Amino acid sequence: MDNLKSILSSFKLKNELNSKVWEKSKKEGYTLNPKVRTNLLEISYDFIESLKVDVVISDIIMTGSLANYNWSNYSDIDLHIIADFGQFSKNVRSLYEELFRLKKTVYGAKHDIKIFGYDVELYVEDESIARDVKGAGRYSILHNEWTVKPPKESFKIREKDIKEKAKKWMKIIDGVEETIQDEDIESAKKLLKKYTEKIRKYRECGLEKGGEYSDENLVFKILRRNGYLDRLKDMKNKLIDKKLSIKESITTIGDEFKVDLENGPANHGKRAFGNWQSDNAWDVFAPAGTVVNSYTDGVVSKVYDNGKRSGKVFGTQINVKGENGYPDIFYTHLTNVKLSSGDKVNVGDYIGEIIQWCVDENCSKKMDGTHVHIGLPRGNHLKDLINDKVFKGGDGKNMKYEKHDSFLSSLFSLFGLSGKSKDKNFEKIVDDVGDSKFLKSIIDIIDSDKILKNIKTPKSKIPYDKDVEIIQTALQFLGFSLPKWGVDGLFGPETQRAVESFEEKNSLKVDGELNSNDLKVLLSNLSEKGFTDEKLSGIQRDSDFVVNGQIDLSKGKFNGEQLKNINLIINELNNKGITNPYTQAGILSVIGKESNFNTYKEIGYSNTSNSRIRNIFGRRVSKYSDSELSRLKQNDEDFFDAMYGMNSGMKLGNTMPGDGWRYVGRGMNGLTGRANYRKYGNMIGVDLESNPEKVEDPEIAAKVAVAFFTKNKPPQSIPNFENKQDAVNYFADINAGGRSSFSREAADKYSTSFDVIA
Repeated sequence: MDNLKSILSSFKLKNELNSKVWEKSKKEGYTLNPKVRTNLLEISYDFIESLKVDVVISDIIMTGSLANYNWSNYSDIDLHIIADFGQFSKNVRSLYEELFRLKKTVYGAKHDIKIFGYDVELYVEDESIARDVKGAGRYSILHNEWTVKPPKESFKIREKDIKEKAKKWMKIIDGVEETIQDEDIESAKKLLKKYTEKIRKYRECGLEKGGEYSDENLVFKILRRNGYLDRLKDMKNKLIDKKLSIKESITTIGDEFKVDLENGPANHGKRAFGNWQSDNAWDVFAPAGTVVNSYTDGVVSKVYDNGKRSGKVFGTQINVKGENGYPDIFYTHLTNVKLSSGDKVNVGDYIGEIIQWCVDENCSKKMDGTHVHIGLPRGNHLKDLINDKVFKGGDGKNMKYEKHDSFLSSLFSLFGLSGKSKDKNFEKIVDDVGDSKFLKSIIDIIDSDKILKNIKTPKSKIPYDKDVEIIQTALQFLGFSLPKWGVDGLFGPETQRAVESFEEKNSLKVDGELNSNDLKVLLSNLSEKGFTDEKLSGIQRDSDFVVNGQIDLSKGKFNGEQLKNINLIINELNNKGITNPYTQAGILSVIGKESNFNTYKEIGYSNTSNSRIRNIFGRRVSKYSDSELSRLKQNDEDFFDAMYGMNSGMKLGNTMPGDGWRYVGRGMNGLTGRANYRKYGNMIGVDLESNPEKVEDPEIAAKVAVAFFTKNKPPQSIPNFENKQDAVNYFADINAGGRSSFSREAADKYSTSFDVIA
């Protein structure tokens, strides 16, 4: 509260608008500084691109104190992106509103953008509820004109009331910060969300009642300028960091984790490494939330809850029957388990997370109280899994990790940890690159310890970098495409997004930057995918498409347009987490036999023989004589209304005259009927019912096709195919509306165009 007096004094009206931002004009009074406008437009467009949503923008408005006479050193430049939320169906509109709020937060966290020292704050506002706030100017950046000129009205601040209200809110925020220390992460997040939303509504209510100078809005400004709103954000970020750092910490071997491994790797009592005479189980101590991956290959034989006792929740136990030479094994004290009896697991697959088992004040919450209990059936010993040489030489406390790679590589794989074995893997890859100039160039970048990242700012152009061109090519080969700009050697927002996708898929820190460790993983991915310099010719370097790293398209003899459309489908599948290459090949095979990867609108049948039409449409044309059919097919609208319309007997949701023609088959999988246009439009967030022609756009067509075959269900609901044939049959049946030998045969024939790269 020390600076409350100076904050209150900042609310006083100035005689002029800020001279750095505005220029005086006889006609308009003030116009925006052209340089400021150019930068704000560029910032807005960059933010809009970051939304990754096809949204209609009607205006870009600057408002807030810097568009008014009450500006001060505390002011921000508020940019409101005015969008048409009516393009989204009502049942998902609130989700888009939340998405845009989150995108604003993410964008603000990534960028520290200032105009003459003033922070730029971005918002997405629904044009249907965009309102003029009393006492607030609004300037259209897009049209370079005032939509509401700022009034220069005197006002009186109720200083005493505002102080009291601000103190109450500060006390609440202090209490929230204290309370969440004793809450679990999810409960704490809910509490923070509750009060963040309360403050937002408190301000909105004030703006509606009293406008810019209402008590509520001025209290809000005090909270923001005094750092209390940032404290709420920091609390939330710390909770997220706390939750994620547990998972992130397992990508490296932290000192804290090492100590636990040295001091606690025995069953019930922290005996030394060498004391394995009768133990058939092992407690590995680590923080609650640490991810546990499978130590072996096998099949889950049992999953059950161990219950609660003595103030502790003992969590879920997973029993795995060993395969491929691995023994039976079990894991307990877990949570967030997704496996069921009968599921297959391989070394490194996710098993669950270590549970926070202390649930009352009598139970210690120290890290060394949480662990995963790993065991074998009675009569077996964990030492049989491990090289006996590990235990020679003492109690284990003085053992050096680098001397025991065979043991540690197995242990680290259990927790996804990286250690010396990773370096050895890297050395092996280096030895195996042979004459590949491309892979050697990546090794050179790794050796240089260079960090590759997006250095674009509103005031600078992105410099060309040969090293960036190399990693862009590698990313495209692995399926992380750059559809708009391609391989251009410029590390911009598109490349950053591809890097983030790569990092997320490989459980790396998602920061959009590539350091030497990230590049080692990139090199390892290329090696696993069987990259050779000869495959560079299969990558489109200019833009728009790449040959996906899991699917070989070389046998298909596709032209450029087809390849672009194939890549749009693959990208959409990847974005939805559907990365099984057999699944992708199955879907591509069915789409290919439907449209040969060309977007289309179903054409008329005026030049098609009557016998062929009867073969295609069956009973729908049986009531027409040949002479009637010949007349009907000469008028496309009449013909398709007869085949698909409200009186055709087809259940397509066509309820109005002309619907049969308006909602004919389009896209890459022949979307047909009003109901389907509405259904799949809602799935992808585009109003196709009002704009059916949009399905002829390749990007929309790809989204529709993927939504059709997946029904927008999560990846885990789709079978985990282990061969292409099963996948082709599965999706051919979906396309035909049931088992169809004809559909399967046609899709199977087309599937020869796609080879899965093992």
